[in-house]
Amino acid sequence: MRIRSSFEERPKEIIEPFLLNKLDEEKDISLKADVIQLLGSIKSTKILPFIYKNITSPIRDIRYRCIIVLGWIGNSKELPLLNERLVNDPDEELREFGATAMRQIWFNHKKTSEEITKYINKTIRNENSEKALIGMIITLQDLHRKKFGIKESQEGDISGDAIAAKAKAIKYLDTIFK
Repeated sequence: MRIRSSFEERPKEIIEPFLLNKLDEEKDISLKADVIQLLGSIKSTKILPFIYKNITSPIRDIRYRCIIVLGWIGNSKELPLLNERLVNDPDEELREFGATAMRQIWFNHKKTSEEITKYINKTIRNENSEKALIGMIITLQDLHRKKFGIKESQEGDISGDAIAAKAKAIKYLDTIFK
């Protein structure tokens, strides 16, 4: 967190080359993860090749930062990468973040709604983790302006029954994908 706060308010053209260099040479995993997040926060698309290569890293924090940064700077081209995490990540929380990163892309690229819905439609039916389901359901709720039973407060607190919401979401998806 300290490293991130020291880069606030600095011009992108100064910090981007510095951070990209740090990304290559940094050995400390937590610092490397911070660098990934910093590059995402300044909307550096130069981080994308690193993300493509490391989004399946055995290191959870690296995968996590790659997922959230793709949500911030990605577009429809990155949706298959996030879908792969949504389907295959061994960490249920990272599957949740895969879905909410898709939602972040949708916030910036509204035309991705149909593609995201197709990915979630295929995945939600076999998902049993409540955490992962919550990410999928809140994403669907936003994309389709529907309520399936999961509430998200302004602070990001989540409430509701994920299993019941899953059933409602699938019933709705069945009307779309007949």
